[in-house]
Amino acid sequence: MIRLFTSVLGTVISSVCLSFIPILILGSFSHRRGKGLRRFFKLPYYLYASFFTWLTPLTENYLGIRLLDRVPRIIASTALSYGIGWLGFRILHLHLGFWVSVLFLAHGLFVGTQWKHIEKAEDFQMGVRVDE
Repeated sequence: MIRLFTSVLGTVISSVCLSFIPILILGSFSHRRGKGLRRFFKLPYYLYASFFTWLTPLTENYLGIRLLDRVPRIIASTALSYGIGWLGFRILHLHLGFWVSVLFLAHGLFVGTQWKHIEKAEDFQMGVRVDE
């Protein structure tokens, strides 16, 4: 009975989340709403930046690795993104499929590689190509 309830709950949550994607995409075309959407997309960056800033002195002292350098940052943000996704799926007792894992890894890779560009609001916009 509990397994059925959690399965239904997981399906409802994923359906609700997926139904908001078109609304977010359409809402991004509005200039006023675009700023709020940009803030929403910057949220993982702010969370990762605060965590990595807190963790950097520890990794420098004990491992000799500066976490905010390019390669360690990409690896750490990819691992953190996958770890948060895995933990969320474990808490909800859902199966973490291959493509969902790829999505979490791609998200972490994006945040890690585009770190410097996300800081400035004018550089991180929907439909704008980010060149290095």
